Amino acid sequence: MRAFVLQGLSASTAPDIFYVDSFWTKDVVDTGKMQALDDLISASSVLKKADLLTNLVETFTLNGKLYAISKDFNSLIWFQNIDQFNQAGVDLLTSDDDFNDVLTKLSAVAGKTGKPTVLNPDGARFLPLAFSAGMPLLTEDAKGKKAPFGSTEAKLAAEFYTAPFTQQFQGRKFPKKFGMTSSDVQTGWPGEAFYKEKASCVIEGGWLVPPIRDNNPTENFSSVFPPLASNTGQRGNFLFTVGYGMPSFGPNQALAFKVIEAITSPEAQAFILEAGLALPSRKALLNNPILSTPKDTFQRADKVDFLAAGLPGSVPFRFDPVGGGYLDTINAGLTKIFNGEANVSDAMDAAAAELDKKLVDLGLRKA
Repeated sequence: MRAFVLQGLSASTAPDIFYVDSFWTKDVVDTGKMQALDDLISASSVLKKADLLTNLVETFTLNGKLYAISKDFNSLIWFQNIDQFNQAGVDLLTSDDDFNDVLTKLSAVAGKTGKPTVLNPDGARFLPLAFSAGMPLLTEDAKGKKAPFGSTEAKLAAEFYTAPFTQQFQGRKFPKKFGMTSSDVQTGWPGEAFYKEKASCVIEGGWLVPPIRDNNPTENFSSVFPPLASNTGQRGNFLFTVGYGMPSFGPNQALAFKVIEAITSPEAQAFILEAGLALPSRKALLNNPILSTPKDTFQRADKVDFLAAGLPGSVPFRFDPVGGGYLDTINAGLTKIFNGEANVSDAMDAAAAELDKKLVDLGLRKA
């Protein structure tokens, strides 16, 4: 999709409306051929910025201008198998737990039931924890600054994320390993491990709800916000979203915007929510019965996911100005820790050095 949109904008052949992923928003805006939507929204009686979740508006706002309307979104939440916690006699995770609380509970569940926390060396799951611990997000205004992965805050979060594998966190020693990767439990991704009840806990988004409903509708589970960092008491999260954008050329702009108004209308978004397809970007949908008075565990998970996106510390899933190389670098560092090839400090220092090289190559800092 990214290549298709970029090619269409470059050749002035882009369709009247197209998807814009938060991950590559800057790439398409930098072509200079994206239509800023601010004036169209100001003139609209159907769609206003205030109608949308603030964090989603900010996701598609660059240089003070809004370039896409979020169609739906997801954020990260922690799913837990209630029966496995009950079997172990361990209190469920809560949204008030910090890093230490979570590790104590997950270690105990695995020790008594044999059901691990299933995690992969995935920066998309790890980085919000690092942000919550105080690691700065490298943004366009970070020119000249060093890569943050070697910071004390980043290393604290990496200790927490990898503790189920390394069995240690901030001087604490855990009696045995209580984490496994999705491949360790013969599944394709952590969500599959969860709905097959091979995992006591996973970090996923609302996208896990339909697979549970389809594959294991009687699974007894709940979900909570990501934990509070043990050093700051703060929380972090990513917003995963796709929006509708328009080119700055073409004869159908007015009609195209009317279509965007229609497909992001309260009625259209209510249909998406009630069909279980995704979470709506309009604030008013919080008053829909599915979110205001959820009747089952699936709807309760949707509500937790919806609310998590609006909490302080939620940031768009994008890595300007480095792009995907930012994620690749931290994934490589986490993999070394998971595999026992390096300790947390050395792996994070190496990831910082690698990212520094990328910053030099991009002209964002001197060697």
